[in-house]
Amino acid sequence: MASKRTSISSYQNDGEQMKGFLLKRGGADLKYGWKKRWFTFDGTCLKYFESDKCPVSLRIIPVSIMKQVKRLAENSRKSSVTDRLLGNGAKFQFELVCVDRTYMIGSDTEETSIAWEQTLENAIQNYKESQPSAEFVVGGDMQRPDLAGFIRFDNNSLPYYVALKNEVLKYYRNEEDYNFCSAIHEIEMGMTSVKEIDRVTISLNVANNQSFTLRFDTVQDAANWVTAMTSALGKALGNTKFVDEVRQSEANRKCVDCNSTETLWASINLGIVMCTNCAGCHRSLGTSISKIRSLCLDNIFEQNPKVLQLLDEIGNERANTFWYKNPPDDRQITRETPFMIRRRHIHEKYAQKKFVDRSNRDLQEKIDCDFILAITSGDILNVMKLFFWGANIYGFCPQSSQTAMELAGEYPFIKEFLLQNEHTNIDAVSPPKTEEQEKRVSSVYCEGYLDKTGPNLKRFMKRRCILNHGTLTYYNENSKSTERGDIRLSDVVCIANANCKRPYAFDVSNKPKQRIYRFAAEDEDNFLKWKLSFAKAMSPVDMDEDDEFALFGIFYTKTHLSQWTRSLLVFSEHHAALRITNLRDDCETTIRIEKGIQLFQKNLKKHKVLRDDETIYSATLNQNCYIEIIPPDMTHVTSIQGQLLDDTTRLFQLLEDSLTSSSK
Repeated sequence: MASKRTSISSYQNDGEQMKGFLLKRGGADLKYGWKKRWFTFDGTCLKYFESDKCPVSLRIIPVSIMKQVKRLAENSRKSSVTDRLLGNGAKFQFELVCVDRTYMIGSDTEETSIAWEQTLENAIQNYKESQPSAEFVVGGDMQRPDLAGFIRFDNNSLPYYVALKNEVLKYYRNEEDYNFCSAIHEIEMGMTSVKEIDRVTISLNVANNQSFTLRFDTVQDAANWVTAMTSALGKALGNTKFVDEVRQSEANRKCVDCNSTETLWASINLGIVMCTNCAGCHRSLGTSISKIRSLCLDNIFEQNPKVLQLLDEIGNERANTFWYKNPPDDRQITRETPFMIRRRHIHEKYAQKKFVDRSNRDLQEKIDCDFILAITSGDILNVMKLFFWGANIYGFCPQSSQTAMELAGEYPFIKEFLLQNEHTNIDAVSPPKTEEQEKRVSSVYCEGYLDKTGPNLKRFMKRRCILNHGTLTYYNENSKSTERGDIRLSDVVCIANANCKRPYAFDVSNKPKQRIYRFAAEDEDNFLKWKLSFAKAMSPVDMDEDDEFALFGIFYTKTHLSQWTRSLLVFSEHHAALRITNLRDDCETTIRIEKGIQLFQKNLKKHKVLRDDETIYSATLNQNCYIEIIPPDMTHVTSIQGQLLDDTTRLFQLLEDSLTSSSK
């Protein structure tokens, strides 16, 4: 017995525009059954939806990709076996032939079918007549998007391809659909709000009760999309009051990093303005380095005019006299600079402070004194420089017994600078590498294949890896053009054998990202070659070719009578020995892990990642998880902790395993 189904006969036809229910055959190859869909046509695009109540379309088909409409004769009409058994299917069918695929559409009344056929045929003919020489354009109206890439929507297992251009966002089933201009749905950004749920997840809310949860693979991807979407929203709303106010200063009419003439974003703690592309890279640095705000949307500029004054008092030109005093000879980023190079440049500029003004770099006491003088004289540029050299904003002025923060009250914009940077990770500027060190790092080269996991350290994927000039860049397996990411060896603090079932696996600890990268080689030779190459590129001292280690890294160490200091640790399982080189005085000590040695862990699971300062934060380091090694004669105690908690835990496990083996 045939099931009862709703009649598909009503429609509205207003000249070139139509809407109503139709039946559509499922699947790109038309092998699925018929389903009732709500169709709309506005003269330029045919859209269909799950129902007339649903605001999210299932497909958008622009007239520009339609080729013809073909009515199907009764003997050529198509229905699946299931449709025939259930009495489903459309009595009157037509094919809409497009450049990428054919859609089969139908109705249960001839009048409805003919009306839709004629409307679409007329639209195709009008388009051809109005643009007789028009060539097919990849991406259509979304070609050359402001940003494009794959994003997971809601709980879908497969990502959609998404393109954002001006104030419109469209998403597609795949990149091929984007090429053929066939989107699933489009969103007007002027009707949205963007909310960050966590560092890799955002919520995109639309005025008509639509809500999308977008999930990204990396923090950098999330930062780029949040920034681009917020910029699109700001452009759509046309709120440029604060953009215009900031641009009154000639120094702020170009991006601080790439000189683009678009300056819609500000770093309110650094006192600079920038373009959308660079703002995405700044956002990924984290608010402990750069606090990014939209000049179009954030209400902080309305609520706190002193922030705007700070952007004027510091500004791009003056800021770059510090941040970009020593620009690299081989690189100058522009608006067209590829993302990976842009991201690396901005990270080196602000997180690593690679290009800063290092003149007049003095001892801490002198820096603090000069800082007080700069504040009391209202010299914001020197206040900024001295602060990022490590000046203490709560240091006391000997003459007045007031702190630097209290003295700044006389100059509101300086007080605002200090307040905005109260929790900034200064990471006091370290001395530049010597010429000898630079040569050693640059001389390390290694190329080949490694298997690599994602952040969850589970599934391995083969990657083509190149270690060159102190940076490991990894690509898709068979490509040197599809860059997946990079690791700067200056950010690496530890290399160690991985504690996992996979043979020849090793872990690389990245301090700024507080992340462990896990790699695996195909055999022992490559395993040793890659570990040694990593170690050479990050090591502050020369290494021997035959150095064998299970762990190699920069740790904090101290004895019971000394302060914590940075040291190079090399642990050899083969020799059951831990070699410690104090990087302050190059003094070297070797501890044999043998019977009678006592090992303890203090402050389990407690850890705060610190900047590279050897004395100021001793109290905090004492509260971190650390290892105590006591020799059989108990003459002294050596305390050790990694720059990441994982490194401390890994070293303790290696020492404990070695001690267990030696005691057997």
